[in-house]
Amino acid sequence: TLAYKAKEYWNALLDESLDEAGVCWPNWPHSYNRHLHRQQKDGLECILKEHSIALDSCSVCEIGPGSGFWSGLFYTAGVKRYKGFDITKSSIDTLSKKYPEFTFEECDFSEYIPLGSEVGSFDLAISVLVFLHITDNVKLEACFKNISSMLKNEGYFIVLDAVSANGLKGKQKKMADGPEFDENYHNKVRYLDYYVSVANKNNMKLAGLYPAFNITQNSFDFKTSIGHKIGNWYFKKLLNPLLSRCSEQTGEFLGKTLVSIDKTLFSALSTSSKWLVFKKVA
Repeated sequence: TLAYKAKEYWNALLDESLDEAGVCWPNWPHSYNRHLHRQQKDGLECILKEHSIALDSCSVCEIGPGSGFWSGLFYTAGVKRYKGFDITKSSIDTLSKKYPEFTFEECDFSEYIPLGSEVGSFDLAISVLVFLHITDNVKLEACFKNISSMLKNEGYFIVLDAVSANGLKGKQKKMADGPEFDENYHNKVRYLDYYVSVANKNNMKLAGLYPAFNITQNSFDFKTSIGHKIGNWYFKKLLNPLLSRCSEQTGEFLGKTLVSIDKTLFSALSTSSKWLVFKKVA
């Protein structure tokens, strides 16, 4: 049995804070978290454009809508058919009232059995910073199986997650998929090769890989030991302590500044979480 209990953890967190803080960094200013959401939104919009995915003509399945940030984006974009699956009752109850045209279901998606009407019926599936919190690989692979089952042929699965292409070093290995993983953690960094392998087993091929952010959050994916040391120092000694004690006004300034720097100077890097785009093949 894993020490980390996902349902209990997320119910407690979202009951207390069903907003940006609940699904980003609870100890950081809401103002900064809002900039992180915008950074993610900008990334997704670029991906949708590159792959010619028009939301107003898509049926969408989301795993882990949480506070409903992406549900709102899909609603505004004109998505006609949407179903969101979340493990927390507070999320489902709130979002069902806010978006009555959409469908939400409280469940552990890894244990969900798709309805006959859902099999092969969605154009797009999406999961944003959810799978890193599914620390059991068996459960993760069950999610991929369900997603593949529910997607149409040529449908897309877009996932933003903590993915490493180079490997973690030192103490960070306790957060990485492998024998040194510490089961007390509520998140797990997985390797790109593993993600691609699981997708391939479920008839999905990698169609795109994109950096999500670098200096605005925790960076962990570096090619050299020096890079790991710098990234670890920056987050643990500078960014996290500063944001954990700063005001909303300072959080707004830092969010705007760091996102701009990240986009301008580091957009070609991929030292943190990544967007993965998979396409289902017949």
